[in-house]
Amino acid sequence: MFTDAISGSISYSLFLAYHIFLYSLAYITPYHSVVGTSWAQRKQWARKLLITPGREILAVQTYRNIVLSSTLLASVAMGGFAFVISDLVDLNNCSEPDEDAYKSWILVGILAVSFMNFALVSRLVAYSGFLAGSAFTGRSEELKEDFGDDGLEKLIPAVGTMTNRATIHFSLGLRCLFVAVPTGLWHLGAWWLFGSMFGLIGLLVVLDFAYT
Repeated sequence: MFTDAISGSISYSLFLAYHIFLYSLAYITPYHSVVGTSWAQRKQWARKLLITPGREILAVQTYRNIVLSSTLLASVAMGGFAFVISDLVDLNNCSEPDEDAYKSWILVGILAVSFMNFALVSRLVAYSGFLAGSAFTGRSEELKEDFGDDGLEKLIPAVGTMTNRATIHFSLGLRCLFVAVPTGLWHLGAWWLFGSMFGLIGLLVVLDFAYT
């Protein structure tokens, strides 16, 4: 029990600290990580897309792909959530308590957070789609009436910001699925969690910084 507590505290603290560092770096110096670069480029994407007539279909395709992938991954997270919950219900009906049940509850929490992030992606993409639609149709006088002469310049940053928020939630949901693997391996022992978490963080470092 003591070894599990130490291993869990160190592993999850390192995972959390790495992501605090990653997102802080992306905010301060965007082009030093894949996350920061994608944030900056996505705002440029929104500007080029909305000021150039005839590119509306690109926005539709991009938002469709985001929604489809987030829906699929949300189903994976919810499927894992339901499986672990059913296992916990079976354990609760047993006469002997399971000392490792708290590990399953941690896994349930991680999968629930993953599902909620993917669900928020659909919500934010819907907002982005409405804003983008206003920009596409707003080259007429209606946009000037609603937002003023600089209406398009007001909508472009909003579309970029909403799209960025959607992809941030997508990334967080995916990373929760990643960390669910070491959490599941934790049932095999404390060292399984410790080793797999270090391996996961190493993999994320490569993915987050290899292309910058």
